[in-house]
Amino acid sequence: MLKRILLKISGEGFCGADGYGIDKTELEYIAESIKYVVDTGVQIAVVVGGGNIMRGKQLCALGIDRAKADSVGMIGTLINALILQDELERKNINAKF
Repeated sequence: MLKRILLKISGEGFCGADGYGIDKTELEYIAESIKYVVDTGVQIAVVVGGGNIMRGKQLCALGIDRAKADSVGMIGTLINALILQDELERKNINAKF
């Protein structure tokens, strides 16, 4: 049996039909799915994207320097990670970052 897995969640996985932001229903579904797997004894490492908040490519199209634009995009990743951590903690899953 697997004891550890790596789960990559695209930023788009956090948003609803409108394609951006964070949808509470989607967030709860992700957290419940992770809880289900954790409850079986499997350790999960989670990697999240931030495309639902901001993409560096979008900012580059506005003329912003690529490195700065990508840094802003990474802040979107951090936002998703913190929000997911909060939701997991509400479900009594010890999330470490």
